[in-house]
Amino acid sequence: MKLVFILNKTAGNGKGLRMWEAIKEKLTVPYDLYVTGYPEHAYRLTCQLAEQAAKEKQYVLLIVIGGDGTIHEVVNGCADCEFLLLSSIPAGSGNDFARGFQAFRQVTEIEAYLQNPEIEHVDLGQVEYTGKQSFINNCGVGFDAFVGVKANHSEIKKWLNQLGIGKLAYVYYAILGLASFKPFSLSVSCDEKIYKFDRVWLATISNQPYFGGGMKISPSSSTNDGKLEVTIVHNLSRIKFLLMFLSVFWGGHTRIKGVEQMTGERFTLRYDRALPCHADGEDLSNHTLQLHAIVQNASLKIAKIVPC
Repeated sequence: MKLVFILNKTAGNGKGLRMWEAIKEKLTVPYDLYVTGYPEHAYRLTCQLAEQAAKEKQYVLLIVIGGDGTIHEVVNGCADCEFLLLSSIPAGSGNDFARGFQAFRQVTEIEAYLQNPEIEHVDLGQVEYTGKQSFINNCGVGFDAFVGVKANHSEIKKWLNQLGIGKLAYVYYAILGLASFKPFSLSVSCDEKIYKFDRVWLATISNQPYFGGGMKISPSSSTNDGKLEVTIVHNLSRIKFLLMFLSVFWGGHTRIKGVEQMTGERFTLRYDRALPCHADGEDLSNHTLQLHAIVQNASLKIAKIVPC
């Protein structure tokens, strides 16, 4: 099995590079290293690696050193690839992939895995809008997309990353956005059944429990059940919504009236105005008034890690 790293040096405001400098000093096995240099570079590198691995029929342990944005690009490059096994060393500020899936924490785990590799098949989601993308964590429309996109591209997040509290950027923009964001009307089609909601703050479709840097938006989500979950928050005042949003960190929001959750294999969200949309925290630039998501059952291979 071949060992390959994709490194985002700027992840976590330089944390990615610092982690790599420590890792490479301890590695005793051969490896290839690819460093990202621009948006979607990780996606293009992964597509090339997938093509090469398929041609050579050689399994590759692909370890991403970066955050959820880099993981999102890599996932879109290796979905349904037979020979790429994905894992990560979390180096971003949110690191929700590492919360919902196993991640390597030390070099000894990597070298032990190469001696005795195990594969786990997990689900992906696929979101269709004016384009099409896979997502590993979640996708959504409304306030969560507003907060996620603002936070991920903010100077404040970079400053907080230096202090090791980057995820507080999401809380900052959540509070800031309360004054300007206007709730919307939403129609949800869940496996052909239609539900309608008024004064909706957000609708998030989840493949795993976490989003926004550790917020437990969908506590019951599983990555290998062939299902997705949608969480809809509606009919809450701004103050109640803020309290609900803060309770998401421990999953307490699911007990609040005005929070609805549904499970299904396919969802279509239709809303009454143009809204911010995201997939794994990345802006979709969706200019339509609907978003369609389906589960891709067991379509991604990841490394099943045994902690040392």
